[in-house]
Amino acid sequence: MPPHPDTENAVSNLRRQDLLATAEHERHAAATGGAPSPAATAPRPWVFVASAVAALAFIGLAVAPGPLSARESPELVVASAQEQLEPAAYSEEESANLEIAHRFFEELHGEGDLAVAEEIVAPDALFHIPGGELSGPAGIGGLVTLLRTAFPDATFPIEDVAVDGDTVAVRWTMRGTSEGEFQGIPPTGEAVELRGTAFLSIEDGLIVEDWVTYDQLGLLQQLGAMPGAGPEATPEP
Repeated sequence: MPPHPDTENAVSNLRRQDLLATAEHERHAAATGGAPSPAATAPRPWVFVASAVAALAFIGLAVAPGPLSARESPELVVASAQEQLEPAAYSEEESANLEIAHRFFEELHGEGDLAVAEEIVAPDALFHIPGGELSGPAGIGGLVTLLRTAFPDATFPIEDVAVDGDTVAVRWTMRGTSEGEFQGIPPTGEAVELRGTAFLSIEDGLIVEDWVTYDQLGLLQQLGAMPGAGPEATPEP
């Protein structure tokens, strides 16, 4: 590791002073028959400084990791650490399956576009829901129609999602307003929220199976069909 330019200048100045002192000594010796001059017996600080610089340079070479081309820059080190923290990128197939899951919830359920079911659901697909099973695009389309009739402004945002090969795990929430009858329960005009999960199996770009769970009891409580579970629900004496 080369010394700092300021250090080099200081050493150079000290050495110049020593050379001047040596010349003065020689001139004094010639004039006095060899008696040493005061400058000759004075300490030579540049020698100590130069020695210190040489020692520091040696230590720097010993501990320095080498030139920048032979080691990672700080930017590369930070990038490497970020790559270890970030999850691995999805494969092309997994990315396509993730897109299908988004269309299933956002376009089919959230917008009520039943044509999407024909595009992304296999003819013999099975949907396992609490209380029974639905089959194919018509089966899931019927459920979407039921929900959107009871909750016309319903949205189905995906809260969390994970993809592993042909399986997409989704945590979703339905938010809407009770404006139509739902399974014989009259509308309340109140906002409701339904949370659930879905495990979609996708093959060749089509959903072939879906395992669904959701808080059915919580929805019935919000619609007034079941006693509430909150602090406002006080037992009768």
